[in-house]
Amino acid sequence: MIADSYWQASALDVDRAAYGLPAVYSPNRGFGYFGTPPDTATTVLWVGGTETDVLARCAEVSAVGHVDARLGYPGVTRGVTVWRCAQPRVPWSLAWPGMLRLN
Repeated sequence: MIADSYWQASALDVDRAAYGLPAVYSPNRGFGYFGTPPDTATTVLWVGGTETDVLARCAEVSAVGHVDARLGYPGVTRGVTVWRCAQPRVPWSLAWPGMLRLN
């Protein structure tokens, strides 16, 4: 699972074991340095971002969910799309360093 922001990644990571979620990764802020998705991850759930962002990374992209907490923060817990991202265009180990961002 890849989260667009460290806020999303940290929230998902806290309860992932309780809900049976896979490992969580994010290229945002310090969370990006906790690890890189394995190259064997050829299909991931991508939380947040735009379709254009996700299509730049994967050949097959489809929206599979939407998070819209009424009192949430826009782009973090309100108005967020969950994408199914398959067939990475470049192995994660090569793509990840260029995906890291501190903003």
